[in-house]
Amino acid sequence: MIPQIVEGMFAHVVAHFGTLHIVVCNAGLQRDAPFDQMTLAQWNLVMEVNLTGQFLCARAAVREFKRRGRDPAVYAALGKIICMSSVHQQIPWAGNANYASSKGGVMQLMQTKAQELAPLGIRVNSIAPGAAWLASDASDYITGTTLFVDGGMTLYRGFEGYG
Repeated sequence: MIPQIVEGMFAHVVAHFGTLHIVVCNAGLQRDAPFDQMTLAQWNLVMEVNLTGQFLCARAAVREFKRRGRDPAVYAALGKIICMSSVHQQIPWAGNANYASSKGGVMQLMQTKAQELAPLGIRVNSIAPGAAWLASDASDYITGTTLFVDGGMTLYRGFEGYG
């Protein structure tokens, strides 16, 4: 059922906008449980959303990119896929074996897609945030602010002389 939902979503987007050039695979959930008490349903749900969902969205995107073909007047790359991972692609997390395993899988899926699709001009990268601090009470003092994660580009010396 999930594959049909994803395919339908992409068909709707393409029908409405004509095509797409960038896809952000951003679905995730967690179902915490000690490893020996984790149910197969908890394991499968997290894998289905966090890993299989990204696979299905990226696959649909690649199919659309290839169908459309490259249009250098619009975009140099054939397409871009951004995967949402987590620091738990690297950091084990007791009580969350399903979540950490799914995010480790997202990392491998992203790297494999990047390797396979680069010759076609499709770029694949990932973002691996930590805890969603801006959604917590600890961020209540902050509002109306943009947090830049740009490797210092906003301070780049090349921009001192008008680029």
